[in-house]
Amino acid sequence: MVRHNMLNVILKFFGSDILAKSITVLSLPFFALLMGPNELGKFSEWFSIYNILVAIVSIGIPSYFLVLIHSSQYSDESALTSQLLSFFLEWLLWIIPASLLFFFLFYDLFYGCLTLCAAILFSIINYNESILRFNKNAKSYLWLQLSFAISTSLIPLGFVLINPVWSYRCWGYVLGLALVIMVVRIICPYKLRVGHINTIFKIGLLQFGAPIVLITGINWLKLGIDLQLLKNIESYSSSGILFFCFQIISIINIIAASLNRSSTVLFYELLAQRSFRQFYFFIGKISLILIFVSVCVVVISDFIVRLYMPDYKMAIPILYPMALGIIFYGVGQFISAFFMFYQQSYFVSMAVFISSLSHPFISYWLINHFGWGTIGYSYLFSNCIFFCVVLLLNLFCNRAYSVQKMTAISIKNYK
Repeated sequence: MVRHNMLNVILKFFGSDILAKSITVLSLPFFALLMGPNELGKFSEWFSIYNILVAIVSIGIPSYFLVLIHSSQYSDESALTSQLLSFFLEWLLWIIPASLLFFFLFYDLFYGCLTLCAAILFSIINYNESILRFNKNAKSYLWLQLSFAISTSLIPLGFVLINPVWSYRCWGYVLGLALVIMVVRIICPYKLRVGHINTIFKIGLLQFGAPIVLITGINWLKLGIDLQLLKNIESYSSSGILFFCFQIISIINIIAASLNRSSTVLFYELLAQRSFRQFYFFIGKISLILIFVSVCVVVISDFIVRLYMPDYKMAIPILYPMALGIIFYGVGQFISAFFMFYQQSYFVSMAVFISSLSHPFISYWLINHFGWGTIGYSYLFSNCIFFCVVLLLNLFCNRAYSVQKMTAISIKNYK
C-alpha cells in the first residue's frame, strides 16, 4: 500500500511535467524551421551561458531546501525559507557585479544584463517548485508548469515570427519568465521574510551548493565547448544542428529530471527511514519509464526530421548515441539522490568532473578522425563514465554503511 501511494504521488508530478513540457517539445520544430541552423547556433551560445549562470545564481538552494526540510535540522518551513531567502539576497550582492564585469570584459554588457535577469527569475521559479513538491501540491504545481511552458515557448515564438534572429528569441524568453513570476505570486502565496543568517547555515549551504554549481556548469560547458569546436571547424550551421539535437535529447533529459524531481521527496523519506531496498526498487521502476519514453522520442524525432526537415538531416546519426548516453546519465542521477540526501554532493561532483574531463578530448578525437557527425558518441561515452563512477561510489558508500551498522550492533550486543 505504501509503495502504491508513493508511485501515485510520483506519477502526479511526473504527469504535470510531461503535460507542460509537451508544449515546449511541440515548439522546437517551429523554432528550428523559422530560425534555420545558423541563427539557432547563435542562440545556443546565449542559452549555454544562461544555464551556467542559473547554476551559479541558484547555488543549489531548491535542492538544499528539500534536503533540510526532510532532516531533523529544520521542521519549520517558514524559518527555513527565511534563512534561504536571506542567503539568496546576500549571494546576489556578490554575483551581480561579478557577472556584469564578466560580460563587460568578454561578451556584451547589454545582453549580459538580460542573461542575469533571466537567471535570477528562473532561480525564483525553481525554488517555488521545490516548495510545491514538498507540500505535495500537485494542482498548483501543474498550473506553474503550464504557465512556464506556455510563456517560455509561445512568447519567444511570437518574437521569432516578427524577426527570426537569436536576439529576438532571447528577449521573448526573458519576457516569458517575467510573466511566470506573476503567476508564482498568485498560486504560491507564501509569506517571505528576511531573517538573520546563521554562519554555520551559510557554510553548509556553500558546501552543498558548490558541487551542484560545478555539476550543472560543467554539463553545459561540455555543450559550449562542442559548439565552439564545431563553429571553428565547420560553421554556425553545424553548431546549430548539434544544438537542435541537444534540444531533442533534452526532452529525454527533462523526463529524467522530472522523474528525479517528482521522486525526490519520496526518495528522501525512504532514505530517512533507511529503507534502501525500497529506494533501489523505485529507481528500477522509474528507469524503465525513462527507457520507454526515450525510445518513443528518438523514433518520432527521426521520422519528423526525415520527412519535414531536410536542413537537419545530419541530426539523425547524432541523436541515437546521445539518447543512449542521456539514459545512462539519468539513471546515474537517480542513484545520486543517495549522496544528495546525506549532503555528500561532492561525490556527484567527482563523477561529473571525471566524465566531463574526458568529453572534450573524445569529441576532438572523433571529429578529426570520423567527422563531426560522430560527435553524439562523445556524449554516450562520457555519460557511461559518469554512470559507472556514480555506481561504484554508491556501492562503496553502501558497503561502508553496512560495516558501520554491523559494528554498532556488535558493540551493542557485547555491552
